[in-house]
Amino acid sequence: MDSKTNDVKEFFDEAVKIKKQRGKNYDNGGKSAFERSMDDTSKDLVNYTAMQWVRNVKPYLKKGEQK
Repeated sequence: MDSKTNDVKEFFDEAVKIKKQRGKNYDNGGKSAFERSMDDTSKDLVNYTAMQWVRNVKPYLKKGEQK
C-alpha cells in the first residue's frame, strides 16, 4: 500500500468513526427511517394528486369557461 492509498484509508476510517459517534439518526432531523419514508410518501401523494388534477380536471374547467 502506497502513501496515497494509506491516506485515503485513514480518511475513511476517521469518517466511519465520526459517523458512529454521531449516531444512527445523524442528519435526518432525528426521525426514524419509517418516519422519513412516511414524510416522503405524503409528499409524493400530494404531488401525484396535484399532477392528476392539472391533467384531468383543469382542462375541463377551461372548456367550461369558453362556453
